[in-house]
Amino acid sequence: MSEKNANRGSISEGEGKIYLSLDEANALIPRIEPLVRRMVDLARDLQARYERLAALPAARRERHPLYKDEVADIEAGIQRDFAKLKDWVEELASLGAITKSPVEGIIDFYAQHDGREIFLCWRLGEPQIEFWHEVDAGFAGRRPVCELLESSTT
Repeated sequence: MSEKNANRGSISEGEGKIYLSLDEANALIPRIEPLVRRMVDLARDLQARYERLAALPAARRERHPLYKDEVADIEAGIQRDFAKLKDWVEELASLGAITKSPVEGIIDFYAQHDGREIFLCWRLGEPQIEFWHEVDAGFAGRRPVCELLESSTT
């Protein structure tokens, strides 16, 4: 366990991954929720700005100086905000929260169950972690965490 995580309960690291128990991951939700909300807002705004920029006809952007300056400003803003978004994703990762979709606010947490690696899955708006999925299954493969609890007791 790294020094950085030494005071965080039973968190363990492997191959640069932070593994959390369900309780530990749920305890992080109130801490990360405001950042995830800002991340979602910024990611959606970035997506909309990029789509508006892409919709401008290239000929119009390149020939008219007014468009050139405006496009340059928009592109600079997109780059600046993308860097901010990337910083937030890295901040979340340092806590053990892996951003799967900044636009939808989907966050996974590495966990281990019955000797295998899984993801505990949370989406902005959910009060706590209620789902998990296999590492290769993705959001569509989410299953209720009660399955994990049931299989642990049997």
